[in-house]
Amino acid sequence: MKRIILVAALALGSMPSQAAELTGDYYVKVEVVNERLAPENGEVVNRIYRGQKLTVYEVRRGWGLVTAPGYQARWVKLSNLSRERPEVAQWEPPAELKDSRIAAGSFVVPGEYGLSEDDVLTLWRGANMMLQNGTCNYVEGGDKSVSKANQYYIFCEGDNHFFTKSDLND
Repeated sequence: MKRIILVAALALGSMPSQAAELTGDYYVKVEVVNERLAPENGEVVNRIYRGQKLTVYEVRRGWGLVTAPGYQARWVKLSNLSRERPEVAQWEPPAELKDSRIAAGSFVVPGEYGLSEDDVLTLWRGANMMLQNGTCNYVEGGDKSVSKANQYYIFCEGDNHFFTKSDLND
């Protein structure tokens, strides 16, 4: 009986170290991954996109816990992640939207973080509108809002400035 307990203890002791080797930083390698409240059939609570960096804190049956201790657990399937950052498509805005007052790297390229080309062009047009109307002197970034439906924001002068496509003078 002691022998069975010892073998079981040794087997259990080696499993966490193997799982620990799978923890650490990863990138999403597919277009979109669902974050779930539990592995496999847990409720989907968020979507993360190709190229986004995640930290895996724990591994269970091919699923990685991607929230730090103390936060609500969120799980993703490890087969959708890679240690290597995937290639990101090259993209340039139209020449008429380029402005030296828009910081390099202010906006993602189409396909990153779930944004379409239309979304990215909307961000560039919004930045230009805010530079022209004096809302911003220099644009540091922007994104499509996740909390306000059909809205985008431009970050400048330490604040987010929201707009919709209908606000643009096209």
